[in-house]
Amino acid sequence: MTAFDLDDLVERMAVPAAGLVAAVQGENVDHAHAVLSALTALELRALAVRLADWAPGPAVEVLQRLSETRHWCKSGEAGRIRHQALLSRPEIAVVVGVSPSAIQDWENGGGLPRGENAIRYGVVLNRLRAGLGERG
Repeated sequence: MTAFDLDDLVERMAVPAAGLVAAVQGENVDHAHAVLSALTALELRALAVRLADWAPGPAVEVLQRLSETRHWCKSGEAGRIRHQALLSRPEIAVVVGVSPSAIQDWENGGGLPRGENAIRYGVVLNRLRAGLGERG
């Protein structure tokens, strides 16, 4: 993807960004989840760029974490992090609050975590990764 394509994608994220901001301001969590769930990892990154231009802060960090988590799932990094931390799928599933089969699907590319599950999974993966770095 060229810089021009990315700039174009960031521009196209203006409408989803506006919808997300309105949903958050109106405390309409269901609509906010619907907006986020409909986007690809690349679109989430572009949305984060768009929102950073408008209102930098915690919301942008959440979007970046969501995008990072989905990228780790697609690339196989999520499973590698779990293996390196010597955790089983059932163990990490309990911490995230999902079924072991959901973790398996995410790690094997059978689906992507969404909404709060994706955020919790990302937090867990980041903590595991940080702990692995301290050991390394």
